[in-house]
Amino acid sequence: MDISETGANVTTGTGQYFRQGDVLAVYAVADTALVTVLERYLVTSVATDTLTVVRGHGATSPVDTVLNGDVLILETRAVPENNTYAVEHITTPTAPYNYTQILDAAVEVSRTESHMSRYGISDLMDYQIAKLFDSDGSEGRLAKLLHGIFYYGERVIRAASPAYGFAGGFKTFVTTSTASTDHVFSKSAAALQKADIHKVMRAINDAGGKCTHIVCGSWLYEKIPTFYEDKIRTVEEKKVRGTPEVMEIITPHGRAKVLYDYLCPASEMYFLNENKAGWIPFDEFERKTVYGDNSPSDGLIEKVVGEYTFALANPKSFGVITNISITT
Repeated sequence: MDISETGANVTTGTGQYFRQGDVLAVYAVADTALVTVLERYLVTSVATDTLTVVRGHGATSPVDTVLNGDVLILETRAVPENNTYAVEHITTPTAPYNYTQILDAAVEVSRTESHMSRYGISDLMDYQIAKLFDSDGSEGRLAKLLHGIFYYGERVIRAASPAYGFAGGFKTFVTTSTASTDHVFSKSAAALQKADIHKVMRAINDAGGKCTHIVCGSWLYEKIPTFYEDKIRTVEEKKVRGTPEVMEIITPHGRAKVLYDYLCPASEMYFLNENKAGWIPFDEFERKTVYGDNSPSDGLIEKVVGEYTFALANPKSFGVITNISITT
């Protein structure tokens, strides 16, 4: 742009992100740290991808050195007096869908067993059904399979009979293309460093996200505290039944609770925003009689079946480090 031109052409398709009253700082494309403002523009109108601007806004002056490829940063906006309104743009999600996944398990009890009491178990069917969710305080079989979607789920559409369908997990939504290489990266079997944790949390913060929890396996759960010996405390996890105590670290980019998960791959570490992810029931788990209906018969068969999907919003609120050494 020469020193008097007032029509600023922005990258095709990005004009929708600008509005009347925007104050834009212009930086040279080579100024990657955004140190020196060449000039400021005041946007007075927008037509597709062309901004009509007032040159040299504020304390700056028009310059002849604005070149193709230079960077515009939106600093603020001021609506003019007696203006009606400025319609904001709407962000289109890049991965707005997932599929549902059916989970079920059946329990078979013979007629004789259904009438017997052994080992202090008065109802064997109830006992076995309960184990699908809870096994003496441990995660039951169906709960474990649902839990595993987070780490291992792949989004596979339900095709022709037999119609298997699978829900995508964390890595379906959080990738280098939806976040960045600072959010998602591999250590290539090298040891975890404190700077790696800060790198992901900094990327999340800089993208306007928030990390509330770090999830890892046993090796990394022991290693992380060694980085934060003077900046660590024990707090309650109020969103979990029983409000257990968990470890919380204090970093330059905020506090994060560190959780051990026995299903987490040993060489991976996940950075989560607890308010932006979770499982959604299509049909909640339900206990159903398959055979017997509690009447005299050859036995009883009951099953528990449910259909669920995993949802994750704002991928830039998340991160993951993979292939971390679990020996150093």
